[in-house]
Amino acid sequence: MGTLPDVIKNFTEFLETSLNRKVLVYSNKIYSLVVKTPVLNVVLAEYFNPAVTFVNEVRFYTDIIPALEQFEEIANVPLKERLDAFIPCLGSRFSLKPNAEFADSDAILMLENIKVQNFTNVNRRIGLNTNETLATLKSIYGEMKRRLNLTAESRSALDNMYAMHVKHMKDLTIPTDTPYTTVFHNDLHINNVMVRKDNNSVKVKIYDFQFYAYDSFVFELSYFLFISVRSIDLKANFKLFVDYYISEFQKMMKLVKYPLDD
Repeated sequence: MGTLPDVIKNFTEFLETSLNRKVLVYSNKIYSLVVKTPVLNVVLAEYFNPAVTFVNEVRFYTDIIPALEQFEEIANVPLKERLDAFIPCLGSRFSLKPNAEFADSDAILMLENIKVQNFTNVNRRIGLNTNETLATLKSIYGEMKRRLNLTAESRSALDNMYAMHVKHMKDLTIPTDTPYTTVFHNDLHINNVMVRKDNNSVKVKIYDFQFYAYDSFVFELSYFLFISVRSIDLKANFKLFVDYYISEFQKMMKLVKYPLDD
């Protein structure tokens, strides 16, 4: 990996390239960043397989999110209804080696530090309350790839988004294709959700997209609810949570002109 001065120099050059500025030159703008690197612990690495999963996460930020945003733009989804649950990515690399396809110990994913915006993790021993759960369910959002009544430009954008799913998920994808198959997080639990309470509203950010998959949204919904929600809220509002998710899902499908008659 190199000596400490080499590491500092390499990282400085990486920051300058990613932020398109000289990071050591005085500026009145301060960047608050979180830098994620692959798991190096031998035991954890055997489970996480960082050479592959780290690349998957980087590709989610560099390819799939832009494709989703392109689709929302072309489909004229109202701004207030567009997905805003991702943490901005400011730069990434797999390796110091040119054209590397797998991540090594020099891989970096650089994200905006949203803690300075008052986003926090909820205590996992307590779980998400009802309002936090509803805000997260609103953010669990997938786009269907088939039978959309859209313009040629919209269909091209959707095909591009789906191509990104296939390209970067081929090793993790379960061969399932139904009208309700979607891209989902596949590890969505309380530790991968950050919330911010603004007066009477709750805003959510979701992260750690190492294991995302393409399958029925039912898996995501059930896993999230039973792993992350406070027992008292889950018992009292389980039907509310499911109905709310379905209503938000149907609303988005109508916005992109997806037929719901079947």
